[in-house]
Amino acid sequence: MNIEWLKILINFSIKLIYIYWHNIKNKYVIKNLYLLILTVLLIFSCSSENESPEPPCLAPVIELDEITLTEAVFSRTSSNPIQVEYGTEGFALGTGTIIDVLDNIFSVTGLLPFKSYDLYAKTICPSLNSEWFGPLNFVTQCDVNNGVFNGVFLDNQAEVDAFGALCYSEVNGVLRIGTSLNNDIILLSNINSVTIDILIVGTQLTSLKGINITENLPILQVVSNNSLINLEGINLTDTIEILNVEGNSSLESLVGLEELNSITTNLRIENCNNFSSFNGLNNLEDLLFGDFIEKIVEYPFNVH
Repeated sequence: MNIEWLKILINFSIKLIYIYWHNIKNKYVIKNLYLLILTVLLIFSCSSENESPEPPCLAPVIELDEITLTEAVFSRTSSNPIQVEYGTEGFALGTGTIIDVLDNIFSVTGLLPFKSYDLYAKTICPSLNSEWFGPLNFVTQCDVNNGVFNGVFLDNQAEVDAFGALCYSEVNGVLRIGTSLNNDIILLSNINSVTIDILIVGTQLTSLKGINITENLPILQVVSNNSLINLEGINLTDTIEILNVEGNSSLESLVGLEELNSITTNLRIENCNNFSSFNGLNNLEDLLFGDFIEKIVEYPFNVH
């Protein structure tokens, strides 16, 4: 019982006893009334002590455990039932697919391959539900059986998105992103994988995230991308023949190349006015100089 209501009841009882004491002459009636009020107060007092406040209804924490072409598996922290709503990236709450979840591990199915989705969840409590958790964004896998595309030139964001939607498992040849300076390309998240040469020129990219390099890449050229600060997202591994980084006015370092061990033919860094550090090449063990490097600051590798 609420403490304030208990105080009100006690004050009312005292006033009632006072009135009866001065207006009723039968002391037996007064005594019984007094005992009755005490009994009621005792019952309410015990009830108040035994009641515990309802714990706060906290939003669940959802983690992505596994993802396939058409299914995503999640785990959650909340022990209460939860309600999940999901849909394609950017959907408005109330327009997605809703499922009620009781288990700690749950999945959403019927998804499309290589598609970006958002997921929200809230805890269902007896009196008041929690706030929404999310959005948790996830992208389903690409269909590796979509085949090989032999060379592609993408000049704008619409072409990048359209090509990415085809979900090719491999580009066998040159991938050129941007065929003119100052194009409108700002996102690479729909490009799947490349095994030969990549040229990225004149874009508005701030990150190279989205290109999945599945094998050693012979040549990477990053030219005149003036919003690019580093090379995070390209995920080069092991060995590359030629790395040409030229005319990227905002580029500060080579962060993003930490998995690269060897440049076998040529490293060229030219006209990158803000370039100040070779961080990113810390694991490079072998470098053969070709043309030249401007603004050398440090050598975190063995120079031959």
